[in-house]
Amino acid sequence: MRAIKFAAPRLRYKSILLWISFATAFISGLYVETPVGILFFAYFVMAATYVPMVIFNRSFGVTKDFVFLFVLLLLVSLISVLLTYESYGMFVERVISASAKIVLLMFFVVYYYSAYRLTGKSVGAFFEKYLQVAAFFSWLGIAQQLFFVVAQVDIFFPFTEGAKDYGVYLGVAGLSVEPAFYACALVPAAAYHMSSFVRHFKVSLSGAAVIVALIFSTSSLGYLGLFAAVVISFLTGLSPKKLWILSFTIPFALFGAYKLSETEFFQLRWNDTVSMLANTQLTVDDGINISTYSAVVNASIAQRSIEDNFGVGAGFGMYSVVFDKYIDNYEMPTYRDELPGRGSATSMLSRLTAELGVGAWLFICLFFYWSWRVIRSENYAAISIACLSSLIIILLRMGEYYANGIVFVFLLIYLMHKELRILRRIERNSLT
Repeated sequence: MRAIKFAAPRLRYKSILLWISFATAFISGLYVETPVGILFFAYFVMAATYVPMVIFNRSFGVTKDFVFLFVLLLLVSLISVLLTYESYGMFVERVISASAKIVLLMFFVVYYYSAYRLTGKSVGAFFEKYLQVAAFFSWLGIAQQLFFVVAQVDIFFPFTEGAKDYGVYLGVAGLSVEPAFYACALVPAAAYHMSSFVRHFKVSLSGAAVIVALIFSTSSLGYLGLFAAVVISFLTGLSPKKLWILSFTIPFALFGAYKLSETEFFQLRWNDTVSMLANTQLTVDDGINISTYSAVVNASIAQRSIEDNFGVGAGFGMYSVVFDKYIDNYEMPTYRDELPGRGSATSMLSRLTAELGVGAWLFICLFFYWSWRVIRSENYAAISIACLSSLIIILLRMGEYYANGIVFVFLLIYLMHKELRILRRIERNSLT
């Protein structure tokens, strides 16, 4: 009886710790500006909750694979700094900065892995807790939109100014720094629920809330994530016996796409993207929107950097050095002092390319391969579709390493791959 008495509080504490760990992905709008940089409230929360995680798990969450990743990133960055010294200089400064950023990245990896261990190392339970947290912040986003539409009041304005005011409605951001960050944190949950709808023609109330909140963000990043989930689900999740579902889900998808195409913010992004692709010169003379222009410019910078350095990057976390070297070759909007992307490249693909060189492409391909194997195995297929959809939008339109649950997505893909290997090993042993 005493064991049961103490077990219940332990489970509650673990559940609370899990909830808080995922909540950190949704509060990027809570921060303090200091002379040494921006201090995010989420960092303090993570540091405070990591200690009890260590106590519960009786482990720091450091595995051999994580040590290997840490050493690999350090070696690649050191070699990159050496080989690109003539291009960028600042050998000591870059080595120290890259090392510090790698240490911070590994803390995020170990932190989320420690949260995973609280579930008894279950991907299903781990992702289920994330879905609960995503639903909570989705309802907050919906409330933010409703209050604004009815009373023209942003209920989160005292805490963060992340939402975009379109006059009649908001591009909601919840407690995130901007709608794109909010959407990025929601995409794994929204893609999961969208995949369930496409493959089984059903969605829960909380799932519908997540999808609606993502739509309210008005973020093209979020819409791309939903579109990717629909396409991947159609391609991989429908058996001949379930083709009847297409007759229901395709009209919904087409109607949603049509209504989206009618919105002003979508037409702006679409027209500008087409214009940029059709134009051989990067220019802002036509009044192109800053988001599209900055994404293309940063991609161009990443391409030029590896061309000038024979495929070698500048070192982990060193995109700002690359940006500063090349940005003067591009036009700057007259209404801004600087172009977005100096720290993030506005795209993980562009950033990793500039920082780690063409070798980063192997790393990216590995995660695509792992995701695809899990989808084809039917073990955690819906979760893997959600992660793959998130991976696509992260590579294209989100270059932050530490915000919005980016590390969570990469870690989840890795954990599903590991669990799949264990399951297949068990199956082989049972046959012998």
